[in-house]
Order: sequence, then structure tokens, then C-alpha cells
Amino acid sequence: MLLVPRCDSKRILVHAEAKAAEVRAKNLPIVGDTFRISIQTDDIFHQERAIVANGASAKLPVQVSKVEEAAVRAWSEQNTALETVIANKLSKLSCPADVQSNLKAELIRFFLDGQNLLQFFRDSYPEVYAQLQDCKNNRERTVKMDSLTKNSSAPSQVGELFTEYRNRIVAEVRSVNLSNADILAYEGIADWLIRCPLDFPDTTSVPETWTR
Repeated sequence: MLLVPRCDSKRILVHAEAKAAEVRAKNLPIVGDTFRISIQTDDIFHQERAIVANGASAKLPVQVSKVEEAAVRAWSEQNTALETVIANKLSKLSCPADVQSNLKAELIRFFLDGQNLLQFFRDSYPEVYAQLQDCKNNRERTVKMDSLTKNSSAPSQVGELFTEYRNRIVAEVRSVNLSNADILAYEGIADWLIRCPLDFPDTTSVPETWTR
């Protein structure tokens, strides 16, 4: 058996068969006529991989590239319709236009930060990524109802949702540490604002700390 990171080309199968033929041609007493090289990936060890992922990813320094201002601007330019959704929701806040603009940029940054982290888990720890998606999808089902029925202000609403969702991530996906859970919780909030499940009440006041 030959274990490889991925098997997405027939060339590796052809190469393996050529090498197997070379071995058979040597007529070694310990090699039978049916000798073949079996190409496998870690998919055959999915249970073991999940155990390793759940233990290792919490200990490894998971780092993602810092989202620069240029990336925020590029996303805004390429996703004007989604940016308009964010702007319309932030327009309900009783704060100056420059504060709304800064909040919009931060929301986009949170979104991109979280997307980068999710991509890391998707590439490196698929099982952890699947757990995170399940956690997010389960919470999303009630986000819209909560935003429609709760009378709390936008800051309180976002603060409560952040704390609750972060704690849920930590509890349900044990391999994610608290700092990564913070990023993912903010990503979820930004994503829900962008895709509309989450909204603010009309004319919500913004606390002084938001305007500094």
C-alpha cells in the first residue's frame, strides 16, 4: 500500500503499476505473481484522522493571513450588492456616516478573517470544518427569528449573539480554541448580516465606545 496526500490523477496509478511490474519481473521468492501497489489516501482512516484533528488542531498555532485594507476595498468593489445590504442595515443605527463606514469595513474584515480561517480548517482538518459548518447552520436557523422577535438594541443583540455563538463553537467543536472561536463567531455575525438572516431594529442608538 502506498499512502499519498491525494489521488486525483491517473498518472500516479500508471506509475504504481509500472513499479509493481518491475518488482514482479525480478521473480523474487517473496513476491507473488499478483503483486500490486494499492494507492490510498487518508480517507480510509477517517476515524483516526478525526481523532488526530480534534486533538492536534487545538494545540497547533492556527494562523491565517492578516486581512489588509486593500483586501477589504477589493471585496467591496467586487461585491457591491452585498456591500449595499450591509450599508442599508447600518443606516438604521443612530451614528454619524463616518462611524457607519468604519463599522462596515470592520464587518467585512471580520467576514474575510473568518473565511480565511474556515478555509484553513477545510484544507487541513476537513472533519473540523464539517463540525463548524454544522454548528453554524444549526445556529443560523434561529438567527432570523431572534432578530425579528427581540426588542434589544443592535449592540446588545450583536453582543449576546457573539457570546452565545462563540460558546456554542467551543462546546461543540472541541478542537477550536477560544481565540479562533472569537474569529469564527464574528465571521458568522458578519455573514448573517450580509446574507440577511440578521437585521437591526430601526433607529438604534450606538454606544459611545462605537464612535471613538
